This record gives sequence, C-alpha cells and structure tokens, in this order.
Amino acid sequence: MGNRVWHLVARSGRTKGVLWNLGEEPLVIGRDQACQVQVADATVSRRHAKIMLQNGTPFFTNLQTKNGAFVNGTSVEAVQLNRGDEIVVGNCTFIVTQDAPLDASDQSPYAEETITIAGDSAWYLCEDHEQLVRSDHPDNLQNIIALYTFTRALQEANSVHELVDVVLTNVHAAFTPVRAVVALRRLREDPFSFHPSGAVDSKMESFVRRTAESGSGSIFVNRSKSGLAATAIAMTAPMQIGEDCTGVVVVESTAGERVYEEADLHLLVSMAQLAAPYFVSLKTLDDLRNQVAELDHEISRYGRFVGRSKTARSIRQQAFQAAQTALPVLLLGETGTGKELVARMIHEHSDRGEGPFVTVNCAAVPDELFESEMFGYEKGAFTGAHARRAGHFEQAAGGTLFLDEIGELSAANQARILRAVEEGVFHRIGGREPCTVDVRIVSATNLNLDQAMRQKRFRVDLYHRLNTFEIRLPSLRERKSDIPLLANHFFYVFAGDAVRHIEGFSTDCLNWMVQQKWPGNVRELRNAVQRAIAIATAPQITVEDCISSTDRKPAKDMVTLAELEREHICSALELAGGNITAAARMLGVHRNTLYNKINQYDLAAR
Repeated sequence: MGNRVWHLVARSGRTKGVLWNLGEEPLVIGRDQACQVQVADATVSRRHAKIMLQNGTPFFTNLQTKNGAFVNGTSVEAVQLNRGDEIVVGNCTFIVTQDAPLDASDQSPYAEETITIAGDSAWYLCEDHEQLVRSDHPDNLQNIIALYTFTRALQEANSVHELVDVVLTNVHAAFTPVRAVVALRRLREDPFSFHPSGAVDSKMESFVRRTAESGSGSIFVNRSKSGLAATAIAMTAPMQIGEDCTGVVVVESTAGERVYEEADLHLLVSMAQLAAPYFVSLKTLDDLRNQVAELDHEISRYGRFVGRSKTARSIRQQAFQAAQTALPVLLLGETGTGKELVARMIHEHSDRGEGPFVTVNCAAVPDELFESEMFGYEKGAFTGAHARRAGHFEQAAGGTLFLDEIGELSAANQARILRAVEEGVFHRIGGREPCTVDVRIVSATNLNLDQAMRQKRFRVDLYHRLNTFEIRLPSLRERKSDIPLLANHFFYVFAGDAVRHIEGFSTDCLNWMVQQKWPGNVRELRNAVQRAIAIATAPQITVEDCISSTDRKPAKDMVTLAELEREHICSALELAGGNITAAARMLGVHRNTLYNKINQYDLAAR
C-alpha cells in the first residue's frame, strides 16, 4: 500500500475538480491563504484540518476547530482514511482517491444523487401539461389531489411557524418518511435553520447544502462501502424564488420501508415550489409583527419616546433619573423634538404617575387671560364669573404641571409663575385666602434662554427656579439612526387610515429619510409619513411619495425657516380642507397657536 499514490479531489465548492497529491507533509485545509486547500466559508477556521500520510496510509486530523470537520457524515477529531471516503469542510466536499482521481461515474459511495429535476420541470407545475399526461404514472391523480389539499392548507397558515407545520404534515402524509425536515434561511449568505429543531447530522446538512447550491430537487441513495446495496434513501426539493433558494425540504426513508421514485420527486418539488412564496410573504409578516411588538414594548416602557440610538437611550435614562426626584425639570430643545413626550415619561415614572398631568401651552394663552387660566377665580371676581373655577395649578394637584413654551411668557406672567413656584402658594382672582397645592413643575422651551436672559427677556431668578434638573433633547439630525424606527412607528400609527393597502417603506425611501435634515424634527417626520401614506399608490411608500408630501426643495433653492413654516401650515390647511382644528391636530400644535401663525403669515384669506 505504501507505494500507491493517494489523492484528495474536490467534489463541490470553488475548487471543484481540483486534485491534490497526499504525502508525508501535511495538506492543510482552511480559510487562510497559506493553506494548500482554501475554503471560502466564514464557518471554516483559518487552519481547519489537515491530511497526511503515515507509513503510506492517509490520516485526517481536525485542528481544534469549533465548527468541526466531517468524514462520511461523522464529526471526527482524527481518523484513518480509506478510498472513497467523503470529507466535508464548510461548504466544500472532498473525496479520497487512490492511484487515479474518481471520474463522474465513480462518485462517492456516500449520498449519491440518482435523479435530479429543476423546479420549473416538475410535472405538476410545468407549463407543458401534456408532459403530465404522457408520464402516465398511476399515482398522478392521487398526487394532484394531495397538491390541492396542500395548497388549501397553505392559504390558512398565518405565520412561518404554522407554515412549517403545514409542510411537514402534508409531507408526512404523502411520503411516510422516517424523518422530514424543512430548512429555512433569510438571505443566501445566512445559515439554514432546521425544523423541527432537533439534532441534524452532517448527512442532512450535506443534502440541504447540495440542493441549495444546485437549485434542483434530487433523490439521494446512500450505499454501503462496497457499493453493492442501498442502505437508505432521501429526497430533497428547493423552495426557489428566482435565483434565491429560501429553503429546502428533505424527506428520508430506510431501505425496505419505501423507495422513492421519479413521480415522488416531482410531487415533492411541486410542494416546495408552491410553499416558497408563502414563506417569503410570511417571513415579511412575521418581521412586521416583531417590529410592532418591539415598538409596543418601547412605547409601554418609554412613553412613546422611540429610539435605539445612544442619544435616545441617554434621554430616557435622564428622564428616569428625574422621575425619581421631586425637583423642577427644564426641557430644552428644538421644536418637534418630543419635549412633551419626555415630560409625560417623567410624570408616569414618578410617584405622581397616578395623579393628573396638566399641559399648558404658554404661547397659546393670551396675556390678559393667563392669570385666571393658571390660578383660577372666585365667583363674582369679574363679569361672567358665575362660579368658582380652579386654575391649572389646582387641576394638577398631586400630579405634574407641564408648562410648554415657557420662554414665550410676558414679564408680568413670568413674575406670577415665579411667585407661585417660589412660595408654593397663589391666590385665585377675587380670592383673599392663599391656596397651597402639591404640584411638580416641568417646563419646556425651544428658545435659547441664555440669550433671552442676556437680553432681559427672561428672568434669571425664574430660570434658576425651573432649571433644577435640565434635560437637553437632541434634534433628529443628531440621532439619524433612529429615523427608520420612528418612520415605521408612525407608519403603524397611521396606516390603518390609508385608503389602500400599503406594506411599508421601500429601502430607498428609508435611506432618503436618513439623509434629510428635518428642521421640524420628529414632528415634521411624523407629518411627512402621515401625508405620504395618504398619497401613496404603490404597495410600498417611495422616495417620490415622501418628496411630494414634504415639498422638500433642493439645496440651491433653500428657503428660510419662516418660509418653510408658512408652506408647512398651508399644506396642513389644504389637507384638512380649511379645518383649523384638524390642521392644528395634524401639525401637533394648539389651535390658538395655529390661529396666531395664520395671522402672522396673513393666511386668513386661504
């Protein structure tokens, strides 16, 4: 034996057909370029295994790899090799030969392919229906009935898990296998997951890998070392969508139990091809359900301040810290960044969470009404005061009073707020007795208060009273990675109102969103998604839909912020059919604020 020449032949993979001579120097198989046998597979170690002759006999050694190496379907550490042994390393299969390489007629005795058909050639799916008649197989009618039953069952599946059960149930009924497996993957480069999720040996993995690579269904016969008798038999069928194999169905029997024939393979391939589009659709549906569940989890935990970026997590952490104190909180940030959401989160996670949360838009309350709105009045305090009325401070007793747009207060109203916050008491208009309430103040503004204080437009003492705990909210430009998540969140909020069925955003559309500046921040993104849903005509929202919905202009035609705000208001009024209340709700502002903006931009005639 020592004088005979041993070879290793690549049967599959990038090096298919290549022959290496075995000698006393190790032949190393691995991913490293220094290896004599290179395998381009991420699951393969840089130095995965080696083969060398010892006293003229080849020995295979696993080089301490985690993913293992297989000889004749068995994971081994070290083993003596014989002629015809099959070695599987990653996505490559090798055969051990002696004196001369094996040709096409001298394949491995392990898992030999006997019949192979492509999906579009299956009798029950091909356009040439006469081929089915010509086949004249006695089981054709029974197989057609089985396919009809299978198709009806596919339509009832509501998830990938249910669809796997449908496939396995119908495969067992049609072929009575010893073992049936459905292998699925998301992308071509992803590994397969096996269902049911039991122990899957290298033989099964080999069947799946070969079928996915070829894109065709096959019948495999496993022969004994002598090549004289079949010991087991298996069939495989790809779930093929175009060039992509999204899954493989495998049925395995034992010699003497059932020998699969060509008609069986045609039926299995037909079943796999019919199931393929359902798997793709239900994977998408499951993904959407998972995203909804994630969003629901974030909403329930974070009070709708959605985001996974480091910046968003920091805001939530600061809000949780603020919630554990009774200190006044000042929220700073551009318009539309979610200041009210953070204020609600602070309230809900504090020990006042069961109490009221009262919001006051300071910019929307006329100066002459501010005192009565905030502190209330007694009966007879002025004409029309027919009964005592509690102000916002009293309404928020035991809870939180959120003063939004605090920077818009007049000097006189700043003094009134300062006294109430500083002394903890106030008087109703027309009242003589001081009122004391237990209320926490959270305030917010988009103004630069430092500049406002330098210009004497905002009281320094009020600033320090309100700013015991400060949280600065980032613009959307500072957390671009959250834009796809936010866009999908708003899609789920508004998609139910769409006139036609819309699946979601195209990938190009989400990429486009990430690249935009969004001067109106999250509020602008929310409105853009709402309008894009209203005008979209395709199953997916496109870039054109979003551009149309935002009227976003190229940089060379850049407009001022005031012009952009004016156009934004005009668009909202147009979409709302002139209904100011509906337009204000769409813009996320108080109706009084919108009235002021309409007067500011002279839009009353629209």
